[in-house]
Amino acid sequence: MCWRSFGCCESQKLADIAANSTIVDYDIENLEPPILSVEDAVKRSSFFEVPPDLYPKHVGDISKGMAEADHKILSAELKLGSQYYFYMETQTALAVPDEDNC
Repeated sequence: MCWRSFGCCESQKLADIAANSTIVDYDIENLEPPILSVEDAVKRSSFFEVPPDLYPKHVGDISKGMAEADHKILSAELKLGSQYYFYMETQTALAVPDEDNC
């Protein structure tokens, strides 16, 4: 079970003192190794399900557009290095603007 705590202080100085006085005890028994790459996630079948309404929508004929394109990508691979907040959060957030229901 995961517990999150919340604190409120009258100043940043008091918040820093409280944070530095905090003791955190982690139970690491039966803890699985971390998943730190896409390859690790695929090997362990660990995926975050994306809701269907957030999938990209294809517009037009993609095959026709690729066939008629002046420049083509035949093969590509992209790997991003460490991202500070990626490792701090278990999931990410996605904001979808909606002009009518702001």
